[in-house]
Amino acid sequence: RNSSALRADYRGCLYSLHASRANWRRASAAIAFGGSLARLKAATSNSDLSAEENRAIIDAITLAALGAAHAIQLEDNPSHRFLVPNELGQYPATPLLCEGMDNAANLTGSNKRGRDG
Repeated sequence: RNSSALRADYRGCLYSLHASRANWRRASAAIAFGGSLARLKAATSNSDLSAEENRAIIDAITLAALGAAHAIQLEDNPSHRFLVPNELGQYPATPLLCEGMDNAANLTGSNKRGRDG
């Protein structure tokens, strides 16, 4: 067995964690991230990949797309059945909202509440 077969599947563990808590958006995002990594590997690798490596990349992308589509459909609220790329926190800030702003100070205005209220 090669070393890649012995590695832990952290994305699978993350999916299982979120699925066990019925947080289907997060579970879907965990699976979709695996597809993003496979696409990145395909885009950055040289053309000297073996046929087996190419099949593994295609399989990973396909599995991620199908798994994410299935998991997001399990979300109870239909208006929550979407994914935000690169959503890492509970309240993501998308770069599109920041376009056109003069400086980053506008993102944390003085009227924003702190953690203590």
